[in-house]
Amino acid sequence: MGYLELVKVRPLFGIAAEKRRRADKIVAVKKERRVTARGLPVEVTKAQLTLAQVSKRILQMEGRKDELILFVAISWGSPRSNHGRDTAELPGARKTGSEANLIAMAGRSNTRLMAAGNRT
Repeated sequence: MGYLELVKVRPLFGIAAEKRRRADKIVAVKKERRVTARGLPVEVTKAQLTLAQVSKRILQMEGRKDELILFVAISWGSPRSNHGRDTAELPGARKTGSEANLIAMAGRSNTRLMAAGNRT
């Protein structure tokens, strides 16, 4: 079940990154309007709050993704050294090979995939 949730979480990062870019742009426009006296300070504050909320959500998703990767690794019985927490494994750190390794392990340990491969 953790693997399926991990698959659902991954596409959300692109959407969240787009929301962050839009929120950054809105903050910049609101600040520019405020400087030219066409906007209210409260508009800038609201835009900054929205940006903070989007950033917080992204951090939560990164943390959840890290938890799911660790859960799946433990569930599949990967060696303890592969999922020890070091500075590269902290929430928000970029993953490069670990996700690919987990997907490869899923393919090797999934009995349905093996059975389907034997039928062909």
